[in-house]
Amino acid sequence: MVNKIKVHLNKKYITKALDKDTLLKVIASEHPSVLHRLYMIANEVGEYQYFMELDHPVLACTGKIKTTYAYTGAAKEQASVVSFMKERVKQKPSFLITLKVYEKVGQKVVFDFKHETTNVDAVINVINKLAQKALELCQDKVDTN
Repeated sequence: MVNKIKVHLNKKYITKALDKDTLLKVIASEHPSVLHRLYMIANEVGEYQYFMELDHPVLACTGKIKTTYAYTGAAKEQASVVSFMKERVKQKPSFLITLKVYEKVGQKVVFDFKHETTNVDAVINVINKLAQKALELCQDKVDTN
């Protein structure tokens, strides 16, 4: 009933600098989120990863990890000279784990969980506990119907 999806937690840092021409074009727009996304693309990382899905007749879920990447190396050196990137460059790596289990019909939320951590082992432990909780919720829903 509960299918865990493999996640990649080995990358917590943005290390590669952008091409100078790309950087100059984006600096003119003064949008830190656009520049940050370009750094993410250059470093081949994504902001969200899904870690769970349910195969259940009544329940569905959204289980994801949002990674906040820290800048280091050439990327940090380059981004720190851009005035509107100062706050992004100061960020520490972290993971926000969220799980929402809801009814397929009516979208009523049955379980809602959020937890932020900087520890990869903690992420794995929380995912395993959430998988167990989701399994219990699925079993309860089968027993009550």
